[in-house]
Amino acid sequence: QTWTEYLYMPEVPLDPSLYFWPGLFMVGYLAHYACCNGDTWASELGTASGSKFPLLLFGIKQGGRPIFFSRVPRGTNGGISMVGTVASIL
Repeated sequence: QTWTEYLYMPEVPLDPSLYFWPGLFMVGYLAHYACCNGDTWASELGTASGSKFPLLLFGIKQGGRPIFFSRVPRGTNGGISMVGTVASIL
């Protein structure tokens, strides 16, 4: 058989719109789990790293005053370290 015979087989639909939405759903599904995986690696390795004071990019103090780029103790929610950031990218 040649490749042109495959194009005219009635069992194989050639309408790309039939494949678009399931493919888009699968991309979103895999991206969700990739994001969760990166977050887990970042939080576990970032906490276990030797970084004493991770960086908090943005936070709000009790009085409602915003704080930017401040050092926080290890284990604080929202704090990032270099090791955790690299781990989440990889």
